[in-house]
Amino acid sequence: MRRIILLFILPINICLAKANAIDRLRTNRDVEAFASRVLKEHHLNEFPPLRFIPTDSVKSQNLSDSVVSRWKGRCWQKADLNGDGRTDLLFILYHQHTFNSFIVMDDGRQGFEVHHLSKSLFWRTRELIDLTTISEQPVILFHYQKQQITRRPHQVIDKPQTDTLVYKFDNFVEYNPAPVPVQLLNINCSTSPCFGSCPVFELTIKSNGKATYINYNNTTNEQIFTGNIVANKLKQITDLLGYINIRQLKDNYAVNWTDDQTVNLTITFADGSSKTIKDYGMRGTFGLSRLYELLFDLRTSQTWE
Repeated sequence: MRRIILLFILPINICLAKANAIDRLRTNRDVEAFASRVLKEHHLNEFPPLRFIPTDSVKSQNLSDSVVSRWKGRCWQKADLNGDGRTDLLFILYHQHTFNSFIVMDDGRQGFEVHHLSKSLFWRTRELIDLTTISEQPVILFHYQKQQITRRPHQVIDKPQTDTLVYKFDNFVEYNPAPVPVQLLNINCSTSPCFGSCPVFELTIKSNGKATYINYNNTTNEQIFTGNIVANKLKQITDLLGYINIRQLKDNYAVNWTDDQTVNLTITFADGSSKTIKDYGMRGTFGLSRLYELLFDLRTSQTWE
């Protein structure tokens, strides 16, 4: 009899261990208080308190009707977005005529990590998010207004667009049901200065992991380092390149503001072909933004000589 009792108790203990503060959220006020606390802990609440507004009021906030029409009208939702058995939270908060989309995820260490989904500057966002599933996998629908340049000088038009995002590679990237694996020869990534303190560097990685890192932030002379990228880091980057179908992406991306940084990325494949992308503002796609994060991180996470 004792063995039978233990078999019933064990699953209950496992479930309790994975419960978190998000599971206890029930009302808008609950979520507002929780969101404000978590954003403050992550230094993302530098403005007056963010708040929810009634769904019916969204259309009156100078947001494209075509964007609103795609939105299901829920300011917050819960789901297990990365399949770890813990509840995550996505929500849209309103502040000074802007809508800011956040995802708070249980990090499994009694804390939370925050993702701010945006293709705009914080104070210019006109973006909404929804939750749905594809083949039982939770995905995010990111609704926004994409600016397109017209043939007339200095004239742009706003075109509504929806990106489908999935949690992979430790962040949110565009969902791709048919990734195309890549065979690399090398990766070259270089950055430009910006108005402020941006890391200016060049990083070259060969398929065997051998790498060269040149730091241009030193005002007196450049610093050249060599090293070997650890296998799991190189595999993550290679797998991401395949998942985002790097060959099929545009050659040029640019945000519509000034004084930002440019990334120049060249991927040379094993067959001798190459793909070059110039991305001013580093927000060409969510997948590219994640790729830049991984490459930038190598400057400090690897051993250089």
